Amino acid sequence: MLAALAAIWPGAPVYTSVHFPNRLPASFLAGRPVRSSFLQNVPLRDRLWPAWVILCPAAFASFDLSGFDIVVSSASFAAKCARKCTGAVHVCYCHTPPRFLWGYETAHDRAAMPLPVRLALGCVEAVLRRIDYAAAQQVDVFVANSRTVRSRIRRAYGRDAVVIHPPVHTAALAAITPRPGSYFLVVSRPGRYKRLDLAVAACAAVGARLHVVGTTCEEALAAGCPDYAGAMYLGRVTETTLYDEYAGALAVLYPGEDDFGIVPVEAMAAGKPVIAYGAGGALETVVDGITGRLFAPQTVESLAQALLAFRPADFDTDVCRARAAEFSVERFETAMRRVVETATA
Repeated sequence: MLAALAAIWPGAPVYTSVHFPNRLPASFLAGRPVRSSFLQNVPLRDRLWPAWVILCPAAFASFDLSGFDIVVSSASFAAKCARKCTGAVHVCYCHTPPRFLWGYETAHDRAAMPLPVRLALGCVEAVLRRIDYAAAQQVDVFVANSRTVRSRIRRAYGRDAVVIHPPVHTAALAAITPRPGSYFLVVSRPGRYKRLDLAVAACAAVGARLHVVGTTCEEALAAGCPDYAGAMYLGRVTETTLYDEYAGALAVLYPGEDDFGIVPVEAMAAGKPVIAYGAGGALETVVDGITGRLFAPQTVESLAQALLAFRPADFDTDVCRARAAEFSVERFETAMRRVVETATA
């Protein structure tokens, strides 16, 4: 997302809490001024980052943006705290109000934490929630990455938002030559709300082969996934391997409820249908019966029934790709320029 926004305004500097150029592709933000906050040099930064995160709102608020007429932030949590100067316009592209502050499921099981930790977190979160709400009131224009997030912004902040779906690099995926599928595919990092356990259990129930990209077997078992011999865990892979996995899949499974969800669009760009839980961003990307199937409720039985009913011949590669093209980088850039131009007119 940052790269897509930066490409729209190539001369603009980038402000961030911390910057690790050695962890990024060489071409990423090449030649562009990048300014990090005081958190760049705090003691034991990497080891204690979960603790330092609570200072991220202060880090973004500390930047001197007095020389800018337009501020564009890409934020879930802290970047919206950036302080514009008088007369400037702040446009915030919001991925979601912070899940951990506003009651949405996160990657961590809070109930498993010791009681003292839960109590301490509750106190810290109450303060951060007030800071987050106050920062949201200073934003001039919110842009939500989905209608789901637009609703969350309304509930959390009492603000409306323009919906612009995130950019997906569909062109490279559209160049893939699909193969007849022999397995279902999940592309997901570990995380409770991703519901990888649902995909594994459903495939086990119907005896279907499953490939998982982005999660190792150890991570899956630790997250509560059943030990299923028909599941192959590839962990983190290269882009070439990922594209090859898309090419050989029967369909891509998306069992969690996400804010938007890039993976279903990538799957369709590769010419593959998607079997997704019918909630959240999937309702805005997957066309039920045309580019995939939506299942509900979010249970093993419901997903297993969808797998048994799935027939690859019901879905057309070109139709899937045409749907994915609606979420292209070019469309995103045009829409964002229009929002900023309107806000500053």
